[in-house]
Amino acid sequence: MNLFRNLKFAWKLGLAFSFVIGLGLLSAAVLFTTIESSLKSEMRTSAEAIHVATQAAHESQEMALMTLSYVVTGDPKDKAAKIQADDNAGKFFEEARNKIKSLPEHQKLEQLAHNADDWDQNHCNPLENKIIDWVDKGNSKQALAVYNEQYKPAREELERRVAAFNSSILASQTQSQATAIANVTGGKNLATVILGVQIIFSILCAWMVSSAFL
Repeated sequence: MNLFRNLKFAWKLGLAFSFVIGLGLLSAAVLFTTIESSLKSEMRTSAEAIHVATQAAHESQEMALMTLSYVVTGDPKDKAAKIQADDNAGKFFEEARNKIKSLPEHQKLEQLAHNADDWDQNHCNPLENKIIDWVDKGNSKQALAVYNEQYKPAREELERRVAAFNSSILASQTQSQATAIANVTGGKNLATVILGVQIIFSILCAWMVSSAFL
């Protein structure tokens, strides 16, 4: 403390400017880190949403496969596997819907998710139950007819809706990444220019004041 008091005014001012520059550098570093952390978090959420949606689509396909297998074999294990796949698909799909809430254009994604889920609940699931009921009653021929004539077209529509949902998540991820990277790059460039001007101005002021007092 005594050493600082004994310094000339010009040196004190120079030290003050240096301190300001140091704070500016620290603030810029914190800003850059925060921006990059936010970008990484958004990218991670998008990747997780795509992964979970893909799992939901896989379980949905497994559900259809086990329904047909039960028609052909009448094996209770196939029926149980179909029910399990149905539960798994529902869980994964709900998880995907929760994750997309934090993504850009989430309203569009949520609408696509609703379209797929609504079709599944009101068309595919009732037909699956109908097919299983026919098999349980010993009428595999009628179950197969329902599968081919009603269930397959309904499944094709469901898969189109699920594919639209998944591809939209991927498109949203790609767009948000490009936008975020552009914003980060622009923000960093602007902050660097401003910080550079601040440093040059501080050094110039410190030199001028020092020259006047020395």
